[in-house]
Amino acid sequence: MSPLDDLHHPGGPANPEEAEVARQVAGLADRVEQLSGRRPSYVPDTENRDAGCTFYRYRDGTYSYEAFERGRESFGRRTPSRHELLGWIASDLARDVATRHELEHRVEGQDSRRAWFAMWEELTAALDPEWGARVRQHVAETLARAPYRDA
Repeated sequence: MSPLDDLHHPGGPANPEEAEVARQVAGLADRVEQLSGRRPSYVPDTENRDAGCTFYRYRDGTYSYEAFERGRESFGRRTPSRHELLGWIASDLARDVATRHELEHRVEGQDSRRAWFAMWEELTAALDPEWGARVRQHVAETLARAPYRDA
């Protein structure tokens, strides 16, 4: 089955595992809001909107987290681990909140990543220390390639 076969799957979770993931994703979004005072602007579900929005699926023992734009996959990850899938989603929820917070509280002359990288890591680590460590590693790798540039 091609991902385009069910391009618009608005009926919600297709199986009990997706329903459980949906319950846990809703809990993560609620927790991010409790921690930050902000609701994530987008919470992934099982619908492929074909608009660059991430969605998840569970089929044949594999979780996928992907996005399509104009019928083409623009992002895709796969794992047999629900915990790993939830970590990817949690990271995206926390990053969304962190970048919006930074935009609303921008400090002129400061590399915007200083604020949102710190908040992204803090929120993600509060959800799960392992997920926070992954964000910390990603931030360190990013800064090794592209250090902060304050004006």
